[in-house]
Parts: sequence; C-alpha cells; structure tokens
Amino acid sequence: MGLGLGHDKTLHIIAHSMGGLVARWFVEQEGGNEMVQHLMMLGTPNAGSPWPHVQAGLTTLASLIINNLVSLAFPPIKLLGILLEKIEDIDVALDEMEPSSDFLQELSAIVDPGIPYTVIAGNTSLINSPPDSPVGKLIASLKNLVELPFYGEPNDIAVTVKSIKAIPAGRNPAPVITEVDCDHLVYFTNPSGKQALGTAVQQALTEELPNRA
Repeated sequence: MGLGLGHDKTLHIIAHSMGGLVARWFVEQEGGNEMVQHLMMLGTPNAGSPWPHVQAGLTTLASLIINNLVSLAFPPIKLLGILLEKIEDIDVALDEMEPSSDFLQELSAIVDPGIPYTVIAGNTSLINSPPDSPVGKLIASLKNLVELPFYGEPNDIAVTVKSIKAIPAGRNPAPVITEVDCDHLVYFTNPSGKQALGTAVQQALTEELPNRA
C-alpha cells in the first residue's frame, strides 16, 4: 500500500484491546510515528489486566481436579484437558498482560512518539439499562464472577478503567480520554462506544498533521 517513511497518505489506526498494545509498539518502537497520524484505542490494557492471575489460579485448580478425577476415571478429564490446552495457546499473551511484565515495562518507559492518541475506556459501573444481547445477558448472570478479579475497581470486564487510561505522562499532544457505559465486547456496537469512536475519527480527520521536521 506504499505506507513507508515519507508516504503521502493519511493513516489512522483504530485498535481494540491487545491490538492497542500492538499498535503502540509499532508507533513507539518500530518508527510507526513517522507513518501514523493518529492512534485510537478501545479497551486497551495499557497497564495490564488482572486476568493472568485468574489464569494461573484456574490452571492450578484444573490440575488438582484432573488429579482427583484420574482415579475415578470420570469423563470430564477430557474437557479439562482441552481447557488447559486452550489456556496454554494464549499463555504468552496472558503473561504479557501481567502488570509487571517486561513488555509493559518497556512500553511505559518509551519516549513520547509525538502523535495524538485517543483512549476510549468502557466502564460497566456506568451501565444503567439491562443488556439486550445474549452475550450481555450471560455477562449479567455471571456478574459477580466476572467482577471478582477487579476488587471493586471500575472496569470493562477485561481491563480496569485505570489500566486503559494508563498512557505515560508528559505526552504532547496529551491523549484524549473518554469513559463510556459499555463492556469490553461491545465497543463497536454500543451507542456510547460508537459515538465516542465517531467523535475521535471526526477529530482525527480534521486535525493538523504532526510536524515531522
């Protein structure tokens, strides 16, 4: 597409969840700030997520269950084996979401890339109306379990609001941060999420390009 250094195109990135960290690494570590005019992130775990701790606990728990069930030759052994296999498939990504991971520490220490960031943070505590989607209803029914890793901190069911907003201080331009009443799964379909993203896109299309000199 010809998107190299000095390209004459306009490139804005819209990234969801861990995609925002991939985009930040590109912009901040791989020279992407010379190619990208604006980065918009929705539900990105900029300071990590508590779910790696949950994963570690589930792995231990599943292992104990398997050991107990082996002697009983109980059918769920196969199901639990599949669970552990799937957890292992995403283990590297989960490890990198650990707040103290080397990956996140490197991102937090990177110098200002000098391009605009927009951060959209879902906050389930702002949701007033009952969910109308099957997934939303399922989440509502499991609300206590889903909220368990966050110890009461505002979150979007995957990441705390504080983590989503955790862009290093001193950025110029300063990031534009908006909280919306939605969860991690519906940023692109929830009315508040769509409105916040639409506003960010409109702003990105009208702002002056950063000075590359």
